[in-house]
Amino acid sequence: MSKRKFSEISQVNEQDEYRRLELDIVSSYIMTLLGNYMDKSIDIIKSEVEKYFKNKKMEDMSRSEKNIYENIKNIRNLKSKILSYNNKNSEFINALFDYNGGDDSKIQQKFANEMVNLKNTIVGLCLEPGSYDAHWIYIDENAKIHNSYNNGLQLKNSNQFCQCYGILMGVNPFYRNDFRNTINSYKFGFTGLIKLWKMILKPILHYSVNKSYNNMLIHKETLKIVHRVNLGENQTIVKSIMQKYINKDEEYLYDEFFKVLTTDYAYDNAPYFD
Repeated sequence: MSKRKFSEISQVNEQDEYRRLELDIVSSYIMTLLGNYMDKSIDIIKSEVEKYFKNKKMEDMSRSEKNIYENIKNIRNLKSKILSYNNKNSEFINALFDYNGGDDSKIQQKFANEMVNLKNTIVGLCLEPGSYDAHWIYIDENAKIHNSYNNGLQLKNSNQFCQCYGILMGVNPFYRNDFRNTINSYKFGFTGLIKLWKMILKPILHYSVNKSYNNMLIHKETLKIVHRVNLGENQTIVKSIMQKYINKDEEYLYDEFFKVLTTDYAYDNAPYFD
């Protein structure tokens, strides 16, 4: 009897571990793909937004859709830039990263030349010399700084979805507000990402796997990066999950990803992974 109970407990624990790792792997894939190919992702987003609203009437739009549509001029000019840490710009990068909401006029005055060039830009801040790991923020058309760490969308100092939040704030001005006093603000932010991914993820996946572009390499390289990130985890489970997504087309990936991302478990846990 005790052995059977132990077996049942072990099976439940393994199922929980599989669910946790699959959510982490799917999330990591999306973050890696968007972060490593941010310029291409933005080009695709511009095209998709134009197509999405081509035949839509304002009276038929949801509030979220209206927010995006009213920002469409800025979306057409949206761009990205990586700021690599060095002796010349370290003070500027740290100032952007440490900005905690409220009045950013001191930064705008002190770094006026730098800020002008970063208007309407999703900016990757590399905080260490020689590092390619970046925290992504958005600087709007008025040179105001929007940081998902500091407006309540993203768990402080976590590695979850900053590049996605950078895109979300660039596309939908509503998410530039301060949500720090909103109950379950991280879950609220994650719900905003789901809406964004439903609009843009399939064509971005198409870019990463479409053989006519000779881009299957992008998909494979992204999976390799995600695998390296999870080397400290249960490799039997990790390899089983990874096998599900090898050599698959964008329709399969999109459907399977959203099965993982839209569960109650995902809403309760994904925003809090570190």
